[in-house]
Amino acid sequence: MKGRLFLFLQDGYKITSSFFAHQGAMRAAALTYTTILSLVPFLAIAFAVLKGFGVQNALEPMLLRFAGDSEETISKIISYVNNTNVKTMGAVGLVILVLTAISLLSSIEEAFNTIFGVEENRPLQRRFSDYLSVVIVGPVLLLAATSMNTSLQSQWLVKWLIDNTYLGGTILLLFRMVPFLFIWLAMTFTYIFLPNTKVQLRSAVLGGILAGTAWQIAQWGYFHFEVGMARYNAIYGTLAALPIFLIWVYTSWLIVLFGLEIVYAHQFRTIRALPGGTGGQSTTGREVLALSTPLLVCRRFSSNAPPAEPLQLSNELGITLIEMWELLETLRKLHFIVKVGGDDSGWLPAHDPSTITLAEVLTALRGEPPLADNFAAACGPAVELLCKESGQRDETLQGITLHDLLKIN
Repeated sequence: MKGRLFLFLQDGYKITSSFFAHQGAMRAAALTYTTILSLVPFLAIAFAVLKGFGVQNALEPMLLRFAGDSEETISKIISYVNNTNVKTMGAVGLVILVLTAISLLSSIEEAFNTIFGVEENRPLQRRFSDYLSVVIVGPVLLLAATSMNTSLQSQWLVKWLIDNTYLGGTILLLFRMVPFLFIWLAMTFTYIFLPNTKVQLRSAVLGGILAGTAWQIAQWGYFHFEVGMARYNAIYGTLAALPIFLIWVYTSWLIVLFGLEIVYAHQFRTIRALPGGTGGQSTTGREVLALSTPLLVCRRFSSNAPPAEPLQLSNELGITLIEMWELLETLRKLHFIVKVGGDDSGWLPAHDPSTITLAEVLTALRGEPPLADNFAAACGPAVELLCKESGQRDETLQGITLHDLLKIN
């Protein structure tokens, strides 16, 4: 029991440290600013899309329900959205509207990619189709979360079951869990879809459940414990709803980003067994990873499997995705592997594995010669012995190719 508690606390410390290392609080503030700036265009497009489902009128009550004490702010936003007439805007206005909405989702994707160590965002042509899916699925799930509980309880059969069976309390509890379920689904969908890399379903579900639950709890606290609101009214007057709304949006982004850190930590939970989270902190560890990476790439190539992807490689090597990308880029610049494909990029050997020796990889990685002759002479016999030992090791590895290792494995 103590061991599990220690691991739980250790994981919590690592996740929290990673959150601050990725500047989670600052990114949440930046996303809050972008959200406020892009909210009207985003909702205008969402309203237009949801008109096809005939549920656009239900979006306003949902936003008001989430707004807590900021109903006045939401009402003003809704009025701006309703005044946005897409038909009379013209081509230029419509493009600006769409680009502004896309900038919000693009900022979210960039923040998510930073946590996962992905250096590339989606290309512009894919953002339109992918982000449109978010605009459709997100509001639909949120609408379901807010409306299904009420609509189900209004059915006569459900009301009869609640009032006349021993399971009435259980059924009522299940109905109260419905909003949680759809918030979990919305969070899970966001965690899987927005990062420009493959996210494991079970990791996304775990993060979605924890973040969704935290968000619901924060919402409940936001509604029922509005401490100091009278003071804000005295200071800000009629504008008091604005800072309250900003605090709520900021808190929501903190929860979403921290939930993504949980997803990332769970997906790469194998790093717990390695010192400091990676085997590449020592010189030997870096060299082992530098040899193992092209070996794994060549193995998939030799077996006619699809090109190796960074996420697969990082899982096999037990290192973070950020470290994996750095290592792949280093090997690419040294012309041992090449990148193929688009967003879900894969990697292939740049040369025939039978022509790449282990000594060649290590020599290129070190940037030979490791020590200049004048430096060796100045530092004495110890450095000369190290140079001699390094040379002997390279002579041994010179006759071993990646193809030879593939035959051994």
